[in-house]
Amino acid sequence: MVPTICLLTCALAAGQPPDRGDWGLTPQLGRGQELVYSGTFVEEALSPGVQFQRSYRIDSTVLVLEAKQDKFDLAVLTVVTGTTGKTPQQPGAKAATPASVRLEALTLDKLGKLKAARAGTLLVPVEGPPTLECGAFVELPKVRLGPQSSWDTNEEGRAPRTWRVDGTEIVNNAKCVRLVGIQQSDDWGTPRADSTAWQRRDTVWISPQLGVACRFERVIERRAAARDMVTHRSVLKCELDGPGLTWMGQLFDDRVGEIQQARKFGQDAEGLLREPDQHKSALEALQKRIKQYTDTVPPTTVYRKAVVQVQKRIEAALRGETIPSPEHDAGVPRVGVGQRVPDFVCTDLLTRETQRLERLLGRPVLVVFYNPATENGANALRYARSVAERHPGGVNVMALAVTDDVELVRKQHKELKLPFSILDGSGMHQTFGVDGLPRLVVLDGEGVLRGGYTGWGSHTPAEVTQQLQKWLKR
Repeated sequence: MVPTICLLTCALAAGQPPDRGDWGLTPQLGRGQELVYSGTFVEEALSPGVQFQRSYRIDSTVLVLEAKQDKFDLAVLTVVTGTTGKTPQQPGAKAATPASVRLEALTLDKLGKLKAARAGTLLVPVEGPPTLECGAFVELPKVRLGPQSSWDTNEEGRAPRTWRVDGTEIVNNAKCVRLVGIQQSDDWGTPRADSTAWQRRDTVWISPQLGVACRFERVIERRAAARDMVTHRSVLKCELDGPGLTWMGQLFDDRVGEIQQARKFGQDAEGLLREPDQHKSALEALQKRIKQYTDTVPPTTVYRKAVVQVQKRIEAALRGETIPSPEHDAGVPRVGVGQRVPDFVCTDLLTRETQRLERLLGRPVLVVFYNPATENGANALRYARSVAERHPGGVNVMALAVTDDVELVRKQHKELKLPFSILDGSGMHQTFGVDGLPRLVVLDGEGVLRGGYTGWGSHTPAEVTQQLQKWLKR
């Protein structure tokens, strides 16, 4: 009997979150697992004499389609519904029509970083409710977290977000680690007359034992141009509905089938809805296909809402009306010559630490996007090495490898004896206009883009060097 008691004691102890002050908060998800987060979004005006407030219900459902060795394939459904904010809906009353229904296929790596197929998909709007809500996921550093931990994460087109551990707290009977992330526009600390400044504060409560977020909140404050006080504020609050379910067998297949069908209908409709007058017959044919599907397949899953949303957009278009697609591209800006590149964060593939652009400013920066598996990529690295050796302390080199083969990066770095580190170049493509590799970009000491060069030829070194020389003299 004694050995049995010991085994049970050890098993229970192993299942408890560590109390020694460090935590592993990486996602712990399984195929078929479904997480449902529900909450509210409220935005209001704070200026004297201005009366404005809107509220919405937010429901975000996450289904794990596949759990692979290095990542998870997810389907995320976000439903935004307007509310009056006065009285709850009466029993038996007709459900309110959603203001937005959005279904996206995303990937989540083992450190909690989300990726989407299109640039801008994951950007949270500074104004208005989110049409895609993924606030439960936080990109983590590659080390265990302690009470004083802090780290930066990147968001293309915006300033990096700085995270920190803010203690522990019990949420719905689960011990959670509270994380706080701060992000703000460049002009938040210095009001300007020609732009709206904003600051975003995320708080996420993650259970080390469950491996998921139990609660998350987001506060965004905006300051109108030429104002020194906050003029608008929005507050999002969401909680996990219960422990979540894991669907198996036919129940899982039903959900996957509904998701695939909804995405197919949405993709087929998107091009037609841009010019509905020219595609009336095609829209009518698609409408019939959707009706046949909804009439023959029982609506057993929540993902049917995405099918119905496409159906409503087509019906409105055939009536001469429009229902805007929530699947808009948030518009990651491409920085042009003469424009300042926004600060960003990249992971060092050699040390696993992070590096920010702003720490390299004060002198010209040579940014090199390259593929380590190609000869042109090696040529670009050799040129960058020559620049660093000719101008020690005068030019900073930022080499960004576009590859998943980290071992190749490390081997090449050693063989070429590079005097600079290699960063993860999987992000920032849109900002730097990376349409081909290698891509070399020259920034001046203030981070302003002064020249961009795609491809490699005998003329490339001379052209890049000439541009660098202009800003070395200043």
